[in-house]
Amino acid sequence: MSKKINKIKVNLLLLVSICFLSATAYAAGGEEGTAGAQFLKIGCGVRAIGMGEAYSGVADDVNAIYWNPAGLNYVDNIHVYAMHTVWLEEMNYDYVAFARPFLGGVIGTSLNYLSMSGIDKMNEYGEKEGTFSPYDVAINVAYAREFGKVKSGINLKFIKQEIGDESATGYAVDLGLMHKFLEDKMQLGLAVQNLGPEITFIEESAPLPMTIRLGVGYKLNEKIILSLDTVAPVDEDISFRVGSEYSFKGIENFPIACRVGYKTNTTEDLDAFSGFSGGMGFILHGLEVNYAWVPYGDLGDTHRISLGTKFGGETEKIEKVKKISKKEKKVIIKKAEKYYVQGLELYKQKKYKQTLKQLKKVLKLNPAHQKAKKLEKAAIIRIFYREGVEYYKSGKYMQAISQMEAILKLRPTHKSAKKLKKKAENKLKK
Repeated sequence: MSKKINKIKVNLLLLVSICFLSATAYAAGGEEGTAGAQFLKIGCGVRAIGMGEAYSGVADDVNAIYWNPAGLNYVDNIHVYAMHTVWLEEMNYDYVAFARPFLGGVIGTSLNYLSMSGIDKMNEYGEKEGTFSPYDVAINVAYAREFGKVKSGINLKFIKQEIGDESATGYAVDLGLMHKFLEDKMQLGLAVQNLGPEITFIEESAPLPMTIRLGVGYKLNEKIILSLDTVAPVDEDISFRVGSEYSFKGIENFPIACRVGYKTNTTEDLDAFSGFSGGMGFILHGLEVNYAWVPYGDLGDTHRISLGTKFGGETEKIEKVKKISKKEKKVIIKKAEKYYVQGLELYKQKKYKQTLKQLKKVLKLNPAHQKAKKLEKAAIIRIFYREGVEYYKSGKYMQAISQMEAILKLRPTHKSAKKLKKKAENKLKK
């Protein structure tokens, strides 16, 4: 089985290497402004935009369909996503996406839609004969799968552009690879986008905006992610993107993320400040809400907002485990048990955050591991309690109460949490 996987990995890497070298040669021969279907360059996914579009080495959600289809391998449940962008010059850009585990991998589909408000249609005498609304649309179908430690993905897209009575259609493919290093703290990503034949519009043909992205993501710690992308489009000079994300817990312990990024390809045509981007997001009751702001100098600012949700994860993980062979399942269960023992030892040493890291590995391999779930809950409670005590000692009583309430949601009978909560409440009354 391992020999077969290794053979597949070699063939896959060879195929993508050929595509990468061919694409590089193609991009090197292009001239600025010569590509068609320019709307394909408009990024999708508010988190990625807030991070300066430095996402090909970070993509780990449904938006990987656009940035690097290999990132779809991280989707372990059903993920539904929708984005709306107030674009430039009375234009709107909308994006919807869906992904879920399927046939041992992950399948995803999305739609990109760039539209413009009605434009007056004039006849040969300069008289108005109604209005028309130009639009561009791309429909995507992607599939991702892991081969050993290498994550791979492919995205097929149908493209259509329409202005009045004229229209053009085309087809393209995206390819992607991802691989982790440095004890999974660093990840490299390679994506080749918009490989396909020329698109013909009003009897004029133009190549698609084929783009090569080489990115790296680095997880500095549990809260901070850093990213860097090198981007080589067929019709522009090579440019760079840098981004970062800082995550923390807000009131009621719901996750909040702040993002900032910068890209170099806008500084020549606009002012230097136009390369910056920023945004934030949070998850509340299972609903993901994200916002990103990107300035474009004299052209104005663009604003993006998105909503997303995930569900069905546990069932999908179990189904994925069922499809492997009995021999492989024994190996996985043994490996998961090894991680659990390591996690238990860390828990006894009161290293609770390291405990959670080990248990995450356990539950990734065996989602039905009840002891790991129980220990995970205990470790989370310990972390919350420790943080709550520190808040109390430093006089941050509201935060201490919030931590204790989080504990009591997990374990309503926790006596120490009840006691500390009451003490903090009494302090606030004084």
